[in-house]
Amino acid sequence: MLRISGLSYKVQQKLILNKISLEAKSGEIICLLGPSGCGKTSTLRLIAGLERPISGTISIANQNVTSDKIFIEPHKRKVGFLFQDFALFPHLTAKQNIIWALGKRTHNKQVAELFEQINMVGHEHKYPHEMSGGEQQRVALARSIVTNPRILLLDEPFSSLDTNLRNEIRDYTISLLKQMGITAVIVTHDPEEAMLIADRIILMNNGEITQSGSAFELYHEPVDKFAASFLGPINCFKGTFSNNLIKTAIGDIPYNEPCSEKELNVVMRPDTLKLIPNERMDEKDLGAKVEEVRIIGGMEHIRCSLLKQDKDKEYVFISQSAENQLKVGDRGNINFNRDKVIIFKRD
Repeated sequence: MLRISGLSYKVQQKLILNKISLEAKSGEIICLLGPSGCGKTSTLRLIAGLERPISGTISIANQNVTSDKIFIEPHKRKVGFLFQDFALFPHLTAKQNIIWALGKRTHNKQVAELFEQINMVGHEHKYPHEMSGGEQQRVALARSIVTNPRILLLDEPFSSLDTNLRNEIRDYTISLLKQMGITAVIVTHDPEEAMLIADRIILMNNGEITQSGSAFELYHEPVDKFAASFLGPINCFKGTFSNNLIKTAIGDIPYNEPCSEKELNVVMRPDTLKLIPNERMDEKDLGAKVEEVRIIGGMEHIRCSLLKQDKDKEYVFISQSAENQLKVGDRGNINFNRDKVIIFKRD
């Protein structure tokens, strides 16, 4: 449905996108994820035809809409766009906002069916200031899909809603898009949101695509330290490779893969480690002392210091079930799943 190849874009003399390429299949929801300034919103605007690239091609439904010789105007691309601030016309009712998108092609039956789909029957004549944030979001969504776009672009559509409402509206929106089989490209800077909503995540940084894949792939199989840290908290230890072992502050890790690097980064996510209370540790134990505990729901998030450190303290972050009710000052053994260890060459 969507294909981008070698797309580059500049603002004045600053390179915003550097030869990015990506695809979205029909009915697929992809998420452009990355820090502020990485180029994700610029990518969305280029797909919509709101900006022109300096090079590269964009095709939608096998129609070339952007290239060196072709540039289809935004209103001819059959693309829907849902803005971050909803952009409803304040002087128009909910129904009038939706009908506006149809122009002269007003179909009352289609609009009525859409109000049923977004659970807004009875609210057709409300003005934006009379609606809640969630109702405004649903009207904006309806306006963006009423023209049956070939692809829907959403720019951080849930960021202005409070937490509970955001979860509700986000789940509803994704369910509706899937139900209608709409291909969508969603921009977000929130990795948890990306993992919840996307069939595929495109992780961007400094105008380039760092990694593309499922939520599982990006979380458990990151390609570098940036990808690992952006998808969630990590522990990163310096490691030295020798004789099929990586020596680290947290212990020796068997490593039988071919490795030309001596100096490595060893990455472990907090939820792959466990602190087991033990006040009588011997020299073979990997001991740690609890420095801080935060309880969130049924989980305890622990910052602890390794006990066998001759120099500066080295801290380890652990997320585990709160069944042990650990306190600051408690000591214990650290266990970790060696199959979940991620290895990168040292930066």
